[in-house]
Amino acid sequence: MAVIRGVVFDMDDTLYLECDYVLSGFVSISKTLGEQSGVRPTEISDFLWQGFLQGVRGDAFSRLLSAYPQLAGGFQVTDLVELYRNHAPDIRIMSGIEEMLRAMRTSGLRLAALCDGIWFGQELKVQALGLNRLVDTVIYTDKWGREYWKPHTRGFEEIMRVWGCRADELVFVADNPEKDFAGPNQLGWRTIRMRLPGQLRAHLEPESETNKAEIEADSVCDLRCILSDWMLQEGVSSCSRGFSIS
Repeated sequence: MAVIRGVVFDMDDTLYLECDYVLSGFVSISKTLGEQSGVRPTEISDFLWQGFLQGVRGDAFSRLLSAYPQLAGGFQVTDLVELYRNHAPDIRIMSGIEEMLRAMRTSGLRLAALCDGIWFGQELKVQALGLNRLVDTVIYTDKWGREYWKPHTRGFEEIMRVWGCRADELVFVADNPEKDFAGPNQLGWRTIRMRLPGQLRAHLEPESETNKAEIEADSVCDLRCILSDWMLQEGVSSCSRGFSIS
């Protein structure tokens, strides 16, 4: 097994819970709509959030404008989408992850975040999370075009190029078996799925071996133990031995 030199993290629903971003966006939009319509912001945000909890995806804003005709006179769905994407998100890195990232850097590992999604919205998330001070590299795949979002391999190839690392020296940590693991698996990276309560896709199972991570972690502590084991190139747990990132 090659020595691990770097660990790359997906951002959305891996470093923070994506539902927190959704709620943050709804609250931000509701303030703007309330100021211009007279409808109480909490009423608007509650409508959107309850719909989200009930599984509404994709047409949340059109449902809102239909339910509140007084909003439809001043706003279109495209306006609400822009407000959502451009809001300054109120999000936090999940408990234990920042400490883990700091310990990993101290141990000598290179760290990166690989971000899909509209790039300016992803930049706002990176700023809110303070990721630039926690990782060495942030890659925004949208800067090359949407066709380079995962499962495309370009983001992973760019990290290999910038760092001068081989695929078998790198680990990718992510949450979504629909798109996250096919690219790094194809290139020969090691892959870990973070499967935690509260993630939007925690219930999903991979449709094929191509989309399946090498191993799953069900907590931050579990992730640290897996990485410690891999860095020591041992088949048994190293957590009890005081390894530097455990």
